[in-house]
Order: sequence, then C-alpha cells, then structure tokens
Amino acid sequence: ITIPVCVQKIGIKETAAVNAFNLYPNPTNGNFTVTFDVPAKEDVAITVTDITGRVVYGEALKAYTGKYTKDYDFNHLDRGIYMFSIRTANGVVTKRVILN
Repeated sequence: ITIPVCVQKIGIKETAAVNAFNLYPNPTNGNFTVTFDVPAKEDVAITVTDITGRVVYGEALKAYTGKYTKDYDFNHLDRGIYMFSIRTANGVVTKRVILN
C-alpha cells in the first residue's frame, strides 16, 4: 500500500528587536560604546543588570527609530559581569559586558 503524503512548511516571520547590536570594547575598563539600529518606530527599553539580576541602569526611548550610538561610563560600578539588554515590542536582545 502506498499512501501519498503532502508536506507544507508553515513558518512565523520573526522580526528582530533591533539590528546590528554592538557593544565595544568588551571587556572594558568601564567606558564602552553601544550601537544598534531600530528598523521601525517603537518604544525601546535599555536595561543593565548585574549577575544577581539587580537593575543598575535603565533608559527608555519613546517612539524611536534609526541608528543609536551612545558612550557609557560605568566606572562607578563594581568590576564583574553585567547584562546589557534592549527590549522592544518585537523581543529582547542581550549582550554580556565584562568590567575589568
């Protein structure tokens, strides 16, 4: 017996929260630059947390679109590992930053 089978792919179009997310230099002495691009106008939330999950920095960009570049000075923070997150309605991207 032969049974014909028809297979169709079903997918979900994924949209990145942001494009071209860069954080440098990393590891850092406390001063670093963050760049990313927001392809469509939307609210952006930037948070930095320590390894315990405590928020050490937060910033909100309302109805933002385009390229983002900012120099950060985190010399006041203890040396260690931090998580730099960018959240939009489309998701969240996170990079680890090491303060030496």
